[in-house]
Amino acid sequence: DQLLDILNPKKYYRLNRKYIASFESIEDMRAYSNSRIKLVLKNCGDKDILMSREKVSDFKEWLNQ
Repeated sequence: DQLLDILNPKKYYRLNRKYIASFESIEDMRAYSNSRIKLVLKNCGDKDILMSREKVSDFKEWLNQ
């Protein structure tokens, strides 16, 4: 939470409890079960980054700004 206070919210988004990402770091995103989104980030070994369905609408707005 402290890091989010420092980062520019137009450039960085909190994907879930573990990940904060910039638009440029998103390599791929796909629809996932229960209206969730599965993301792949550049230079990240974790290939199963999931976003809750509650955050999907806000995330899409962030992408379109």
